[in-house]
Amino acid sequence: MKKKYLALIMACILCTSVFITGCGKTADVIEEEDDDDDDDEDEVDEDDDDDNDDRDDKDEHEDTPVYVDIIDPDTLNEQIKVFVKNKNIWSIPNDPTVSVKDAAYSLTDLDHNGRCELLCMTAFYGTNVTSARIFEISEKGDFFEESDWKFDGLEVSDTPCPDFIYYPFPLTYHDSDTGLTHYMMLESYEDSEGNMGTCYDDVTYSGGTVSSYIYGASLEYEYYDITTDSTEYRYTYTTDKGEVTESEYYDYRYEYAGGLGNLSDCAFGVYYRGWYDDFGVMGLDDAFLRDVLTDSYKVFSGAKTYSEFYERYNESGGVSGSGLVDYDKCIGTWKLLYLETEGDVVYYEEDGPQFATLTIDNSRKATISQYRDGVLSLEFSLDIFFDEDAHPYFDYDDRDALPEGFMMERYTIVDMSDDCDQITVFLDFYGEDGILGGSTLVFERG
Repeated sequence: MKKKYLALIMACILCTSVFITGCGKTADVIEEEDDDDDDDEDEVDEDDDDDNDDRDDKDEHEDTPVYVDIIDPDTLNEQIKVFVKNKNIWSIPNDPTVSVKDAAYSLTDLDHNGRCELLCMTAFYGTNVTSARIFEISEKGDFFEESDWKFDGLEVSDTPCPDFIYYPFPLTYHDSDTGLTHYMMLESYEDSEGNMGTCYDDVTYSGGTVSSYIYGASLEYEYYDITTDSTEYRYTYTTDKGEVTESEYYDYRYEYAGGLGNLSDCAFGVYYRGWYDDFGVMGLDDAFLRDVLTDSYKVFSGAKTYSEFYERYNESGGVSGSGLVDYDKCIGTWKLLYLETEGDVVYYEEDGPQFATLTIDNSRKATISQYRDGVLSLEFSLDIFFDEDAHPYFDYDDRDALPEGFMMERYTIVDMSDDCDQITVFLDFYGEDGILGGSTLVFERG
């Protein structure tokens, strides 16, 4: 099939679209019968006032949340023991009646209060929609409680949920004034009419409640034109300020996030388990499960990289993949070296008739630049997501620019050379009936 579409694919690449959430205690003055004690009473009152001032200062201090950057190893170990001992309560059961694609787990401290949360996540077949249950260690540290959810902002579906499972690299910001840590998440959703969409969530966690503020949403839907008796896909783009254009929508994402303050990188150590062909968490040895949760938290705290975690736990026993890609090492500009389709190889030179570059930045965006005889001829940017194998990918679905019969191009970074100087990208073309074909693109660092 790839051979059949080679000419069309090359035309697509080289001409149109380059692959690319009253209590205060008041001291009573005791009146003595002897008026001579009035002065003493005044002194007592003043002392009591001083005591109250000290008490108020203490109460105010106690109300200020304490920010725990990293939970100490002994405390972390004790909390993980509680989770492991009671894994039958939080583990996701194998249920053949539920259309679930993947199950996954991650240990965090979202509110940095020193008490871990265990994220238990599922993803469903046929869509990118996910769900999550979150359990936090109790104040006494001897058990855990399930967290509540609160949703604000745009209403997109009856079952919204930030995508913790396939978007484990949110940007984050800690607000020292409110004590809240913000996580800029993505979310896939399905509306009441079965249309699929994606939205941006500003997620915070406090007092046992996950708060997700949806500040932007895009939706894809089918539009039937009665005059031409044809159906086409259309899109709507909405922010918390109203409906906007596509470019305004993507600009607002960075405007909103940047308005919070200086954002930092964050990662969730997600441990993937299969569904029907997997024994799940209940079949794991307790010592191994403790290691999984310990290292998962280390990813969250920055003590271990996501790549190290993924390679140890997911490459051998979780979701399979063709290679491991460290996103941070992908940041930069890459020059197209060659394109291969079923043995047909085309090499590219910077001063040749066709050339392209791929730029990846730390805000999860890919920019494609195409050149004709050394002159920039086309440039556009796309949001980067992560598939179930933790591979970065981005989709190009401009129907006007794609050849007839093409609905989408997907670019997935599947491998990186040992010296980190080359990356391999799978390019897949989709039509109404599924995949049409594909090619392999190899880029070298610019």
